[in-house]
Amino acid sequence: MCTSTEHVHTTVSATITIRASREEVERLAAAAQRVKGAVAMLATFPAAGRPGRLPGTRELAVGRTPFLVVYHAAGDELRILRVLRGAQRWPPAR
Repeated sequence: MCTSTEHVHTTVSATITIRASREEVERLAAAAQRVKGAVAMLATFPAAGRPGRLPGTRELAVGRTPFLVVYHAAGDELRILRVLRGAQRWPPAR
C-alpha cells in the first residue's frame, strides 16, 4: 500500500508542477490530499469503486476533484494503475 500511495502523490505532484499556475497550486494541493485519502480508503474498502472499463480493474472518482483512480484489487493486493484527470481518454486508444 505504501508504494501505491507514494505513486499517487508523485503523479499528482507532477500535475501541479507542470500544469498549475501559481493561483492553482493551493487548490491542486488540496486535490492531491483528497486523492491520497481516497487511495488510503481503498486499502480498507477495495470494492468502493465502480467496475472499470478494462477487465479486472475498478475506478474510483475522487470527490470534489477532477481525478479518477484506476486500480486492480485482488485478495490483499491493491495496485494503483493510473490517476487520471476526468478529461483524459481512458482506456487509451490502441
